[in-house]
Amino acid sequence: MPYCINCDSALTATLRLSHSLTHNTHITHITLTVYNEGLEMTRKVCRADHPSIAITLRNIAAVYERQGMYVVAS
Repeated sequence: MPYCINCDSALTATLRLSHSLTHNTHITHITLTVYNEGLEMTRKVCRADHPSIAITLRNIAAVYERQGMYVVAS
């Protein structure tokens, strides 16, 4: 399945920023905001079944897991 250039650009920008943010627990709220904004952008330019959406949702779950919020992460 070929990837959309717009989808990949949105995902790459989101991952770069959010990756640096997830290593500091004091800014978890900012990290989740960035992921959710990235998810919103990705949903606007990609199909609902695009792999970028699943990747972003998994990254959001990972942030919650790191905080011990396992119910929210699931």
